[in-house]
Order: sequence, then structure tokens, then C-alpha cells
Amino acid sequence: MAHMHHDRDRAEGFGAEVDRYDRLRPSYPPELVAWLTDGGAGTAVDVGCGTGQVARLLVAAGWDVVGVEPDARMAARARERGVAVEVARFEEWEPSVRDVDLVCSGQAWHWIDPDTGHRRAAELLRPGGRLAAFWNAYRYDAEVAAVFADVYGRHAPDLLRDSVSLGTADPRHHDEDVARLAASGLFDAVEARVFDHDRELHVSMWLDELTTHSAYRTLGERKTEELFSELRPALAAATGDTIAVRYDTTVASGVRSPPSA
Repeated sequence: MAHMHHDRDRAEGFGAEVDRYDRLRPSYPPELVAWLTDGGAGTAVDVGCGTGQVARLLVAAGWDVVGVEPDARMAARARERGVAVEVARFEEWEPSVRDVDLVCSGQAWHWIDPDTGHRRAAELLRPGGRLAAFWNAYRYDAEVAAVFADVYGRHAPDLLRDSVSLGTADPRHHDEDVARLAASGLFDAVEARVFDHDRELHVSMWLDELTTHSAYRTLGERKTEELFSELRPALAAATGDTIAVRYDTTVASGVRSPPSA
């Protein structure tokens, strides 16, 4: 995922599925929010805030949140949900807040140029403030993974490789995110954390959620429907119409270093 931020059509195209995205994308575990809030809530910047899923969790925990989102359609939905959002790419954003306590990004930091992103986050944070980038990595039972291997293997093998939503993402990406954060030299106490959560979805809802991932916009509507026409009954036969999805919410985090003397 190191160079995904260059693909701006994918990075800024999620608004085409704003309704499905808002309705179906998984949330984040309360343990993550509790960890971010340990020591008290403050002011947070939510980078790539989308429809405001992370921002709403933080607001409920007592945070003041400013969202930054490049897609105006996603930003409009977040505002409808009560989130204060400014439309901009984070790398080019003119900040309306400074000395914040938290810069966070849920499922979006890979769309940010990492070098610029780390520097901008450090400029926004007070010394001791935290940067936390996190993602939901999907996991499935063996019978579901076998269906993926069969159907995608015949129809869309490229989508099966290194896929977050299909549970085949390379775990080394998380190590790379943490290593890149440490190498920036801007943060102390750099660490990796994992928080687990899960949910069950009807096959039709799971397929609807799948279309919100950028790879399916690249595949195209016709080929996606051809794929789903075989995937849908195969999954229903294997699972009884309901898919259990387990998530590892992986976090790369660091605390803003104090300024040099």
C-alpha cells in the first residue's frame, strides 16, 4: 500500500458510494476509543474522515473534532451527521486548529503521502499529542476463505491478492506503517496495537459493503455483477446466508516529540 496515495481517482472517489459506505462500512471497537481517550479528551483532527464514523465515536467520548476530507460528497454526509468537516487533501489543508491532542485516521492514512502526512501531523500536534492511524483488517472462517479462493481464483484473481476486505492483506503492511512512522524522527513511543471486534452480515449486505471498496470501482460494474452472480450463491451455500466477519483493528501510533532545545 506504500504508493496508493498517488492514485487520486481511487483516493477521492468514495463519494460515489456514499450511501452504502455510510450504512455498511464497519465501525471501530470501543476499546480503541477508550485507549485514545485515556488521560482525557481534547481536540482531534480526523484525517480522511469520510462520513464521520471515527469522528462521531470521538465526539461521543467528549472530543472536539475537526474532520478533513477530500471528497465533498463524503464531507456533506459527515456534516449531516453533525461532524465539522473541511474539504481538502490533508497534505494541502490550511489548518483551522493548532496544538491539537490527537491526529487520527481510520481506514484512510494509506491515501496520504506518508512523509508529508507525518510532518503535517507533527506540526498540528502539541508536544505529547498522539498520531494514530488505524485500519480494519478482515478475517473469515475457513469455508468462506475457500469460496473466495475458488470464485475469485477463476474470475478476478488480482482482487484476491493482498486484499483487506477478503482477508488476504499482507500483515507486513502494518509493520511497514509503524517502521515508517518511527523513521520520521518526529514521534516518540512509536508502537503497534491491535483491537479485535466482529459482526455478522447477511450475504447480500456483505456484498453491498464490498462494492464500497475502491478495487471494485476499478473492476467495473459489469464485471463486478458477473463476479457476484457466482459469489452470492456460493457463499449462501457455505454459510447459510450469514457471514461472520472478524476484524483486527491495527494501529500505528506515536507521541509528538518535544521541540529540540
